Amino acid sequence: MSSSEASHNGEGGDVAELWYLARRAVHRLERTLDRELRVATGQPLSTYALLCALDEPLCANQQGIAEVLGLTKGSVSRQLDAAARAGLVTVTVSPTSRRDNVVTLTPAGADVVGRGREVVGQYALPAGREELAAALAVLAAVPE
Repeated sequence: MSSSEASHNGEGGDVAELWYLARRAVHRLERTLDRELRVATGQPLSTYALLCALDEPLCANQQGIAEVLGLTKGSVSRQLDAAARAGLVTVTVSPTSRRDNVVTLTPAGADVVGRGREVVGQYALPAGREELAAALAVLAAVPE
């Protein structure tokens, strides 16, 4: 849908265009970053995102990781198992609750995050800083 078509559809058309363009942008970014991260780190984008989430204060356990990444706890559990087998994270039982696990990056996992951040940092978006900040503000304001 073009912007001229959306403007004829009123505000609902604008929301539909935002949804469509956001989905398209996400698909393009994920495809490109996944390819580049696999080359640079040997890991897919999904693993890189999981490892980066561990830098978030709320992500010391599986529930926090799931919330930050928008995944189910089961999906996070499977990804963590694979990352632990690959030596990228350690998973230990929480000292405060036997039902929770504490997840930490290993040195190998931290290396993947560092190399991945270099890749992501080199990815050039076709917009200036102000345009990017405005786009991020719009996306951040979308209600659940």
